[in-house]
Amino acid sequence: MDLGLFLMPLHPPEKPTAQGFDEDLELICRADELGFREAWVGEHMTSRWETIAAPDLFLAKAFALTRNIRLGTGVYLPALHHPAELATRAAMLDQLSRGRFNLGMGTGSIPADRPFMGVDGSPDSMRERFVEGFEVILELFSANPPWRHEGKHWTVELTGAQVDLDMGFPIRPYTRPHPPIGIPGYSPNSGSMRMAGRRGYWALSTNLAANWILGTHWDAYRAGLAEGGHPIDPGGWRVAREVYVADTDEEAFAYAIDGPMGKNFRRFMMPLLVRNTPDGLGTFKDDPDMPDSAVTVEFLARNVWLVGSPETVTAKINRLRDTYGRFGVLLAMGHDWEDPDRAIHSLELLANEVRPNVG
Repeated sequence: MDLGLFLMPLHPPEKPTAQGFDEDLELICRADELGFREAWVGEHMTSRWETIAAPDLFLAKAFALTRNIRLGTGVYLPALHHPAELATRAAMLDQLSRGRFNLGMGTGSIPADRPFMGVDGSPDSMRERFVEGFEVILELFSANPPWRHEGKHWTVELTGAQVDLDMGFPIRPYTRPHPPIGIPGYSPNSGSMRMAGRRGYWALSTNLAANWILGTHWDAYRAGLAEGGHPIDPGGWRVAREVYVADTDEEAFAYAIDGPMGKNFRRFMMPLLVRNTPDGLGTFKDDPDMPDSAVTVEFLARNVWLVGSPETVTAKINRLRDTYGRFGVLLAMGHDWEDPDRAIHSLELLANEVRPNVG
């Protein structure tokens, strides 16, 4: 199993935005030094908690500061952008990084982003726009003039080319035919997971899912791989989780529950889910009859998150993989730093003491 990061990121609104970016960049640099395979960063335009509004700009700086780690969008939002713009930016990042770019694409989770970009935010419209934009982006990675797409939401064309001057050709990604593609999902039996498998992409199970849902994700991804004629390999499956490792269980649980991770969930993530998703806190429940009042930060820390000493976290990861599927990459969620030394120590323990003992 490899290690990665997933940074929405989560910083309290009172933290200066630039300071949060500095912390996120340092976290990625430390992960690169520790041999982490990859890191993904979100795109949220109107959230004071999730402050990376332009992931490609952030990643351009992160690529310049790192040597080996793969970096990706977690995720670009094709429904909110012109597909030619995203295709160009993705190809540019892949060229700048000489093929270290991962292209994550999804529909997004912040309702206010949609009217901000002048887009109909209804589920049907968002789904239509995502599918159309996604397909156009893939086509543009290899399109030559003359070429035209005329769809419901966008018209994109390569016309008026001056071939003798090599004008009229969109930039190609460094990786051919395209960078590795990651598709997120969190609902049970996710159709997104199945589509990812069918097309040979990576599947990203988000942190907003009970453990049992992971089993349905592996079933869906595996079925999609089979439908697409791809090898049934769990290495393409990523699982995101809140992770905090300390020298002892007592220290780990105290800091996870009362530190930035717990505060972020109490103040933002849990109210966001209750107000804006059909399942609310049900996404974390192992028993659907469990009352919402029982879904506390302490419950999450002990039953969903990967919190504890190196021995405890190793056992939790092994149990998760043995029970629900042997995912290839664990993505540790990025949270705000109240105590930078603790955050870095957790990363070091995860890399040096947990990872070598995951079976």
